[in-house]
Amino acid sequence: MAVRMAEYMVDRLIRNTMQLEEEKRLRSSTTTVHGGSSSSSSQRKKTSWAARRKRQEELTEQTDVWSSVVDQYLCSERLSAMNGDHDNEGVCRQMYLRYCIVKAKRAECHYAIEDAYHWYVQAMSWMDKWTTLARGEIHGQSMYDAKMCQEGLEKKLALLQVVRLYREAEKKMKEGDEKGAIEVLEEVVVPLLEEKELGATDETLQMVSMLSEAYKKTGRVKEAWRCSTFVFCHLMQQLLLYGNQPLSIEQRFNKERNKAFFQYVSKINDSLDTFLLIQQQTKEAQGKKGVFFL
Repeated sequence: MAVRMAEYMVDRLIRNTMQLEEEKRLRSSTTTVHGGSSSSSSQRKKTSWAARRKRQEELTEQTDVWSSVVDQYLCSERLSAMNGDHDNEGVCRQMYLRYCIVKAKRAECHYAIEDAYHWYVQAMSWMDKWTTLARGEIHGQSMYDAKMCQEGLEKKLALLQVVRLYREAEKKMKEGDEKGAIEVLEEVVVPLLEEKELGATDETLQMVSMLSEAYKKTGRVKEAWRCSTFVFCHLMQQLLLYGNQPLSIEQRFNKERNKAFFQYVSKINDSLDTFLLIQQQTKEAQGKKGVFFL
């Protein structure tokens, strides 16, 4: 019962986090497209944002309370097992795995990537340890990722590893260590640049853009151009796919109702600005006129 309640509360926490991210995105797009908003609209958004943030804190606290109950139960069962009582061992194994997943998801909702990575590693090592778990799936009661298996956990860890590398590179960029950022990002990004299929995620494009910036600042303009071309092509693909969606005339030409379109246009504009900066940097370095990479 306690682990089910912990899963239920973390589901609500995930949903609230997703809604927070959507509100954040909409606030950002409104500011970008309109250069601000009316005072009444702005006040409503601030009130909604504050209420959502408060709800985030409440759901986190409730998740922690039920996780603590599960932890106490597992501790009690471990003490019983030490005294020779192994009747609930199988149940406890599955409960501990579900507990690890709850803790990992809770950490993800607060962008605590290292904590999330730790708990997914715990879950993975637990499945490796008990071969009966490793061969199959554990079915929790969560709305998100209810089925837990080794393959699913490996994918989670791989995604989190990418985020860890991105944050490490971002930190190095802020410290002015562009060469260090390049070393971190190249391992992940360079293989992506070799792929002929389009369809990169927003997270991937952020990493490629950061690598382009690092190349640009270290004078490696050819590599920067290649990264920028990758970003531009994928942004154009995203815009074309979005344009293929069925939209009414009012939606297509209304900035307020078609924020996604103007976000794509803004990103493409930034990408074109990057091309111009690289071209200018090339001219200055080579002392020549004209486009260097064609």
